Amino acid sequence: MHVLKTVTLSVDPATNAASGIIQLTNPTNAAVKLFIFAGDFVSCSTGKGLNAKVVFSSTGSGNRYGKINVLTLNWPNSCPTRIAAWMQ
Repeated sequence: MHVLKTVTLSVDPATNAASGIIQLTNPTNAAVKLFIFAGDFVSCSTGKGLNAKVVFSSTGSGNRYGKINVLTLNWPNSCPTRIAAWMQ
């Protein structure tokens, strides 16, 4: 499984939220089951944890998967996945 590019999330100070899209792709010749998760976010300026929450969701037409944490990605296929994060 590959993430095609690294995403840096910039927090909007008015909402304490950030979002971005990662492109997951399956380079194998078989279906792959994905478990998507994120650990604590760390501030680039202070190096401290931010106690942020994150939701992964499909960006496909009709938002077929909605909120996702586990999905099976067939070959050859890719899945644009939205990351939405916010600090409490």
